[in-house]
Formats: sequence, C-alpha cells, structure tokens
Amino acid sequence: MELESALTTTSGAAVVTIVVGAAMTAAPGPVGALCGIDDRRLARLVGISDAVCATGLLAGRPRWPWATARAGLNLVQAAILVRRGTAGTFAAIALVGLTVVDGAAARELHRAGR
Repeated sequence: MELESALTTTSGAAVVTIVVGAAMTAAPGPVGALCGIDDRRLARLVGISDAVCATGLLAGRPRWPWATARAGLNLVQAAILVRRGTAGTFAAIALVGLTVVDGAAARELHRAGR
C-alpha cells in the first residue's frame, strides 16, 4: 500500500466507523443486533471504542498509532462476535478482512512518519 492510499483508506474507514460507532452508542439494541451483538452494554462499549479510534484517525497526528489501534480493536471485536452465532461470525470475518487493510495502512503511515 502506498502513502496516498493509506491516507485515503484510513480517512474513509474513520468516517464509516464514526457513523457506525455513533449509531451503536445511541441505539445499542437495534444496531448491535444488526452487527451480531445482543448485549446492549457490549454494543455501546464497541460503539464508543470505535468512535474514539475513528476520531483519532481523523484528527490524531501522527495517524499511524490510531490505525494500529483500530486494527487491534478489530481483532478484539472479531473474537467477541464469532461467539455470537451466524450474524456474529459474518461480522467477525468482515472485521478480520478490515484488519488486514488497516494493518497495511498503519505500516505505510508509520514508514512515512504520518
């Protein structure tokens, strides 16, 4: 991944993550259920942690630690989701895929000191 691609990827991921995180924080029951999380407190915690990481991706300098944190958070969330049935398993698979992209972006941003 090249630097411009890493910057674009992290910015796009941040915007989507803020929207999903805010929705899950505000309406943890229905939004959490869509994501395979039936526990309202857990859904709210995931939403808040997503929103914090995403804000760091947009505003933090350097950006690479936030991209690294997001990749790690994806894996934690995937481990939780995979235990929550079929919907959770599909969400976990998607998060693992996003982790690969986030990790590549974090590596490129780190190399560039960004």
